[in-house]
Amino acid sequence: MVSDYIEVYFIPLSTFIVIILLSYILLRLIIIKQRRSILKTEGIINQTEKKDDLGFIVDTFHSMVRELKDKEKELQRLMSLAEEKAESIESYNENILRSVASGVVTFDSEGRIITFNPASESILKINAEEVIGKICEEVFGEHSPLTRAQKESLRMKEGIPRIETTLKTNKGEKIWLGMNTSLLRDTDGELIGLILVFSDLTEIKQLQSQIELKERFALLGEMSAGIAHELRNPMGAIAGFAKLLSKKLTYGDERKPLVDAIGKEIDGMNRVINELLTFAKPTDLNLSKVELKPLIEDSLTLIPLNSVISNINTEQVSFINADEILLKQVFINLFQNAVEAMPGGGELKIVVIHNLQAENQIPEVEIVISDTGMGISEDKLKKIFHPFFTTKENGTGLGLSLVQKIILYHGGRIEVESKEGKGTTFRIALPVTHCGENF
Repeated sequence: MVSDYIEVYFIPLSTFIVIILLSYILLRLIIIKQRRSILKTEGIINQTEKKDDLGFIVDTFHSMVRELKDKEKELQRLMSLAEEKAESIESYNENILRSVASGVVTFDSEGRIITFNPASESILKINAEEVIGKICEEVFGEHSPLTRAQKESLRMKEGIPRIETTLKTNKGEKIWLGMNTSLLRDTDGELIGLILVFSDLTEIKQLQSQIELKERFALLGEMSAGIAHELRNPMGAIAGFAKLLSKKLTYGDERKPLVDAIGKEIDGMNRVINELLTFAKPTDLNLSKVELKPLIEDSLTLIPLNSVISNINTEQVSFINADEILLKQVFINLFQNAVEAMPGGGELKIVVIHNLQAENQIPEVEIVISDTGMGISEDKLKKIFHPFFTTKENGTGLGLSLVQKIILYHGGRIEVESKEGKGTTFRIALPVTHCGENF
């Protein structure tokens, strides 16, 4: 491709030289012919002059051939240098595309993918060989934000400034992308394609979400602590008066059950206040080396499984840097919820998966807790981690909020998937190390 452009450029130069030399010979012949005519008229032309003229023509022709050969060698040398320079520039550009951390995809004017750098493969989980030469819509789908950006840019003939959007990869993973487009033009300014540049913002968005949650938990904690302290004093007085009344009433008095009911309600409210105070208390981690499988097994022994079958599957011995007591509280809460979701029996499955993160990122351990219970409706699933939201008759709505808070303060994350009648799955991702400590 490069040599073709070089030949097209240099061939007219060679032709131009030949034309000049032929014009020179032709002009020389015309001058000689005129000179002969003049000499013939004057009667002074002779045979020697004819021979000299013929020798001049032959010498001029040989000189022209030598010059053409010299020019041809020079042209070949220049072509070789130009090819080497072009290959060097092309190789340099390829090295740049291979080295940048951002995804770079180029399209031609018809929307076909021309280049797809390694970062694009890593972010979008697609091999370049599978997409080169294909239409953008065919690869990413008609409703993909990448397709919409590419089509809109080519239609408007204008690049799109940086935008942030979500994208679901071919493997079903939801990722955040920051992307922009630029028009690709040739040296004459003609539109020949489009450049799409994007970065993976998923980790940044997760960190932002964690910071926002921590701030929200701090505010809720302060509010919960205030409410708990304000309620505790009057409730203590009510509980005291109820006990005095209960002592004054004799056995069999029809008013005694009413007074005892007040005491039971006070006990229930005290339980709520204690959970409020637990939720409000700052989460100070007491980190230590924790082995996951024994911790999970120990947590299961504290839950009445009834007719529920538990199944633990772990690939290898798993040690993480965590607060063992708080982590056990997380497992007990989730296991208890799973068992309560299967009143007629079922299976509680716990799977531990290692090293989920890509190279050069923090290694993680994922704990997947699944049940075969009644599931959760979509509208309730969105609120499941909200404080004080509960689907249980006697629940406080603070259990899962506290679970999320503990996981968050460990530098991890928790997600839930559920469908009514098909069970629920909680996914907990925890870093193998925390606060810079390694084992």
